[in-house]
Amino acid sequence: MKKGDTVYFWWSCSYYYMVKFVEWKLTRRGVCAVVESEWLFDKCIMPKIPHGYRRGQAVLQPHTDLYRSSRAAEAKNRKIRRPSAEQLRRAV
Repeated sequence: MKKGDTVYFWWSCSYYYMVKFVEWKLTRRGVCAVVESEWLFDKCIMPKIPHGYRRGQAVLQPHTDLYRSSRAAEAKNRKIRRPSAEQLRRAV
């Protein structure tokens, strides 16, 4: 997946949102996705910016599934496969 690709994820049990993919990030919890949106991660929704990121960016935890289309997100099938931790370590 490339930077700037549009992806979808479930925010809660009934809402999925469209965001731009930034990068994969290795954290203590696992492989997380860094995404950005002009309005979704605004100051009223996320008052504190995660350390090391810009306003409008957020880190989606490893248990959050990403989808390439809204139709796939609605059906919750064809998840985007995350790279393994070893693949990320080799890439750096």
